[in-house]
Amino acid sequence: MSFLQRIFGAIDRRFLARSYVISFAIAGLLMWVRSRSETGDVADATAFYVFVTLNAALFPFAKLVWNELRDFLMGDNFILANAILVFGAKFIVNVMLWGCALFIAPVGVAYLWFRTRSA
Repeated sequence: MSFLQRIFGAIDRRFLARSYVISFAIAGLLMWVRSRSETGDVADATAFYVFVTLNAALFPFAKLVWNELRDFLMGDNFILANAILVFGAKFIVNVMLWGCALFIAPVGVAYLWFRTRSA
């Protein structure tokens, strides 16, 4: 249990809540679309729901990696842009991060683990 306390304790609660809201919205949308499809294969459906659940749980850690990488590359720059363009880009980035969360999130968990090792 110490591992989970250490990992989740290192993340800001507001960031975690916001990330899970986005994650479960995407997961819910995908599950709703899947429930409307006419495929009847139980094995495919089970694999799909396991994948969606894992990605939904791991999305905040993938988003953390993206945010840290973005902050490292861009620094404290302030960029003005059209709101529709910015929100469209954020939507695309979030969907892509959600889809790859299973592969990106272990980097985020390792980052949190090493960042909190001295604490």
